[in-house]
Amino acid sequence: MLWPIHAKTRSLLFRLLELMDIHSANQNRSLLEALSVVIEHRSARRNELDAQLDLSFASQR
Repeated sequence: MLWPIHAKTRSLLFRLLELMDIHSANQNRSLLEALSVVIEHRSARRNELDAQLDLSFASQR
């Protein structure tokens, strides 16, 4: 799910996620749930995950 430009810093990005205390500013927790799934599968080397995610927080781009 990372753009190629971020591939070299993948481990650093996961480390930042571990260190940051991220909370939702509203009732929508879809981004936090998506982050949990990504962190849970951080060592996976597949192009797709077997998980159902609500990606309504993301833009179409």
